[in-house]
Amino acid sequence: MPRTLVRGEAAARVGDRLATRRPVGVPAAVAVHLVVGLLLASPLLLTRPDGWPPYAAGAFVLGVLLVLLVLGEVLTFRHHLHEHALVTTATWPYRTRVVPWYSVDAGSVHGGGYVRADGTMRDARNPRYRQVPGRPTLRLDGLRPDRATLLARGRVGWDEAFTAPQVLGSVDVGLQPVRPVTWVLGWPVADLEADLDTIRGLAAAHD
Repeated sequence: MPRTLVRGEAAARVGDRLATRRPVGVPAAVAVHLVVGLLLASPLLLTRPDGWPPYAAGAFVLGVLLVLLVLGEVLTFRHHLHEHALVTTATWPYRTRVVPWYSVDAGSVHGGGYVRADGTMRDARNPRYRQVPGRPTLRLDGLRPDRATLLARGRVGWDEAFTAPQVLGSVDVGLQPVRPVTWVLGWPVADLEADLDTIRGLAAAHD
């Protein structure tokens, strides 16, 4: 994991990285970019091979940028298993999130399929869904995305991430637990079953 993406106390508390899982491998992600770029450039190259190479090159670059804009997050999801947390990230500018194992219910860890959105934009962009169509998913109940983002940015302390100020009007009346949510994470088929057992063990060890 690029440690620079996790700041503050969390950078020191996540522990050593044990494994990194990519739902979409690097070769496949690069191939998608190249294919879309070539699809846009090929008509120009085929119809005017003498006078249009600069325009074809521009079309190719445009195709690559379109893939980055539309599919950049999905194609670059990375889930890092650390000693004390799951760190899930994607290429810049998408957010990194830290889910400490102490917030994860070991009994909630299981596999599943792709979760289709309910048709609303809010559901489609729900930050707890970090999945890829056609790939299996790993599910677990843990620290909700907004707190996981703050933890990755160093905005809350490690031991404060699972609680939030409870405020009545302008009076702070203490802390309350943050309710966990179910994460749906795209996962490589070859690693899913073994990683389920590994994550259950890590979560159970941090109860």
